Amino acid sequence: MPERWCKMTGVSPSYGALVQRVEELTCALTQAELCAESERAQRVQCQSIIDNIPGITYRCLTDQDFTTVFIRGGIPSQPEASVALLEAARTAMARVIHPDDLPLVRDIVHHQVAEGGDFDLEYRLALAGEAVCWVNDRGSLTVAEAGDFRYLDGMLLDVTARKQAQQALHESEARFRVLVDHSPDLIWLVGPDGVVSYVSPSSALQLGYPASFWCGKLWSDLIHPDDVAACKHYGSEIQVRRSGFPGPEYRIRHADGSWRWHAASAEPVYDDEEQLACYVAISRDVDDRKRREQQVLQMAYHDPLTGLANRPLFMDRLGLALARARREDTVVAIGLLDLDLFKEVNDAFGHDVGDQLLCAVAHRMQGMLRESDTVARFGGDEFVLILSDLDRVEAVQSAADKIIDCFERPFCLGEREVQITTSMGLALYPDDGHDAEEIIKLADQAMYRAKRSGRNCWAMFSNPLGGEATGL
Repeated sequence: MPERWCKMTGVSPSYGALVQRVEELTCALTQAELCAESERAQRVQCQSIIDNIPGITYRCLTDQDFTTVFIRGGIPSQPEASVALLEAARTAMARVIHPDDLPLVRDIVHHQVAEGGDFDLEYRLALAGEAVCWVNDRGSLTVAEAGDFRYLDGMLLDVTARKQAQQALHESEARFRVLVDHSPDLIWLVGPDGVVSYVSPSSALQLGYPASFWCGKLWSDLIHPDDVAACKHYGSEIQVRRSGFPGPEYRIRHADGSWRWHAASAEPVYDDEEQLACYVAISRDVDDRKRREQQVLQMAYHDPLTGLANRPLFMDRLGLALARARREDTVVAIGLLDLDLFKEVNDAFGHDVGDQLLCAVAHRMQGMLRESDTVARFGGDEFVLILSDLDRVEAVQSAADKIIDCFERPFCLGEREVQITTSMGLALYPDDGHDAEEIIKLADQAMYRAKRSGRNCWAMFSNPLGGEATGL
């Protein structure tokens, strides 16, 4: 191609101004390239952050369907379901929100958006079939620069595991509440200071008080004073063992003023610092059982008519009295007596009156004896006494006189008065014998000697003071 020469005309700037302009353009171009590179780096960084969020990021409109502008991410715990979920949500977020939750989501989001605030709520996403995924949705309102578009920018995080744990805990608490509320036993929470903080509702049924009555009270103020020491010892043992075990039986006050027997078992509860936080105790009403046991004991060791000790209980107490007398070098007297002419009373007035007379005699003798003495009925009209802790024989004779004298007053049996006397024989330990059965036999022999002496008197098997020992 032939060369062509052209001639340029115009105003030529100075060389220095041209160089300055070139430098300015070069600097501007460099800054533009740097800004573009920075924007590219920021976009890559933001995309990396979004890709690594363990959830779903989105932008949507504020319309009723939450029309999707952008959505990315997934649910790590359900990767296969995430693909279908994202595909369904590409047009509108409302398509993946559970139908039962969608009205509430709309109300909450639109209300908070109307106030220009952020939103934070939890709801379910509908997956394939009937499966659901609980998510926590946090976001805020973004207004476009032109002001003609309003967006919701948010992030969905999978909280299904937490929701399932909360539901399991709620169901467990509900089951526990049902057990506690319907348990016939009393369940207590007692602090280390002994103050009651909780009692189960069965309190009303068992003790006549509402559960709130007990709260704030010391447990030791609620039980029988005679049982407090045993219960405190039990609490100390629990702390030493750091575990529970069956506790003592104790009496607790009922709303009607009576005492009811309860049996308790407690367990200590410790906090994270291994300090005692409280006791959890379960107590059961055993009042009926205790009463039956007492009735059995009463029947086994007491005369059913008079309530006096019977032969087994008398022999047990006599053994204890003789053992104590050996240790302390004291005297024990056995008195055996029966009522003079009791058969005539039965024949004249009937056996019912005879039984009433036996009960009245038992009551009168019990009233005149010391607490350390025992009166028993062996059967029929035969009564037996233990007079223990006597330091001399004269005390025996004085006691025998009082017993004979107590029959001087007539016995009032309803509208009838009955006069009767008694004959009593006495034998002493250790003067007359050393064996319980032997001493009783000797007292029986002395009683018949008293009857032969004219009745209404006492006779001693032997007279350590010398001479015949008979009280008229």
